[in-house]
Amino acid sequence: MKRVGYFSLVLVALVLIVSQVSLAGEIVTNEEVAQKAAAELAAKIEGELKLQIEGTRRIALRPAEANPFNDWFHDQLAPQLLDDGWDVWVLKPEQLPEEGSLLFEYRMVKISLQYLAERHGFLGLGTPKILREVQLELSGKLKEPESGRLFWQGNLESRIDDDFDSSLVSAVEADQPEWVTKPKLVNAEGSKSGFLEKVFIAGLVGTVVVLYISGAQ
Repeated sequence: MKRVGYFSLVLVALVLIVSQVSLAGEIVTNEEVAQKAAAELAAKIEGELKLQIEGTRRIALRPAEANPFNDWFHDQLAPQLLDDGWDVWVLKPEQLPEEGSLLFEYRMVKISLQYLAERHGFLGLGTPKILREVQLELSGKLKEPESGRLFWQGNLESRIDDDFDSSLVSAVEADQPEWVTKPKLVNAEGSKSGFLEKVFIAGLVGTVVVLYISGAQ
């Protein structure tokens, strides 16, 4: 009976250790996760176009102001609209659209790619994980310049949250969006939450150990 108890204890310990060690998965670069967020935002823009307009028409995309993000975002948005049959023209701020075009004018109110925190496994085992977040939000309006008719006005946003092994930071940052400077860690995992987590898990494991020992005697 004691052998069964000892074997069980060893098995529990192995499970705890293995659960903290993750194999290196597919590397998703900052550029790739930003493109995913942009594609999600582009889909929401197209969704509003389809709700407001019957069929497809010529659409002029015009940012309200110049910034490094615009060209990058247009490279994600325009091809998606073109593939779905829209006649897309990309304008510079203040540039007038061609006659007969609808105008989608927007201002970016949130452009962010950051590392939120670094999480460690139980008792420091395993590879720490970096929590990554991409947020894109715009305020836009769709109108017909000639008549002044306003089809839609509002805010659209997309947000992607994921994580990766801290050992892969260099690989993740090998391909970086043009509008992103090197992301910094916003906040390391709180010592209070980490301590409470360890106390809880240690207490749970301790209870299991006591139960196994009692059963083996």
